[in-house]
Amino acid sequence: MKNIIAFVTGILFVLLFTTCTKERLNDLSVASGKKAAAGSTQYTVTTLAGAFVPSEDEHDGVGRGASFFEPNGIAVAQNGDLYVADINGNSIRRIVKDSVVSTVQFPTSGVGNQVPFAPFEIAVSTDGYITFTQNGDFRSAPSVISYKPNTDIYKERSSPDGSAFSSVSLDPHFNLVWVCSSQVFTNSYQIYKVDPPKQQLYPKLVAIDNVGQDVSFVAISACLNNIKYLATSKNTLYKFTSDQQLVLIPNIHFDSIMGMAATKDASTIYVADDGYIKRIDVATGTMTTIAGPDGSNTQKDGVGMAADVSAIRVALSNDEKTLYFTNYGFIIRKITLM
Repeated sequence: MKNIIAFVTGILFVLLFTTCTKERLNDLSVASGKKAAAGSTQYTVTTLAGAFVPSEDEHDGVGRGASFFEPNGIAVAQNGDLYVADINGNSIRRIVKDSVVSTVQFPTSGVGNQVPFAPFEIAVSTDGYITFTQNGDFRSAPSVISYKPNTDIYKERSSPDGSAFSSVSLDPHFNLVWVCSSQVFTNSYQIYKVDPPKQQLYPKLVAIDNVGQDVSFVAISACLNNIKYLATSKNTLYKFTSDQQLVLIPNIHFDSIMGMAATKDASTIYVADDGYIKRIDVATGTMTTIAGPDGSNTQKDGVGMAADVSAIRVALSNDEKTLYFTNYGFIIRKITLM
């Protein structure tokens, strides 16, 4: 009898040991998975500069020691520096090494106007020209301005019809900038090409038969092979093909499109849509939210939807591994993409 009890006890011990070991291994596997996920940098949101407090003044400085009045457009220069159009600050700000903020100095305008005045959108070409739009006021019409820092080269182009310019995008082929305005569609629509060192604003006609009237373009992003993406005031998305056809991208509809940046190969688009940052896979026609407001209104950093984000405008880094964006609350931030 004792032998039978010992045998049964031994069997139970083996079974118990085996079960516990399996559970321990499973726990380690889960923990390892959690650690890998926690260690991943994809979609990590980091605040670079600015303070999440109301400010009626601007201060240069480092990181959160700098302040912005109302940052809007954002662009990445060839050397990785960031440029921000601060609307209410009436200034263009430069951010070096993701943290050091300074104000770009401009020459005196020939007509005595303050330059810039309410800068809205911005692009920086590889030859160093800063091209930005300004909304204008009772002193002047909306315009597109190109300026090369530390020189007297300054070109200002007024809006042909008085409409404000809504978006700009650097052409990846050449040192050209594409601009669209808030002009409502009639029979055709013009986007504009800007060669920064030159004075002229070159219009390009876009047939809008399949778009409809009472619509305007609110965002543009230029890619390789003469492809451009255009978002409309009706929160729809179009592809302007190399053969100059405007084609609707189906199944994509925004809530309130603000900014847009596409990869150079035109395969992926990142948008700021009603505060959220979304990723569009053009081939599959799918749109995924990667960050956005979490309801706390703290603008806290974090990973993906664990961060509190209220994005305004977006710009891709040169290697397309990082998305920079202006954020409500007077701050400049980035989110890692891979």
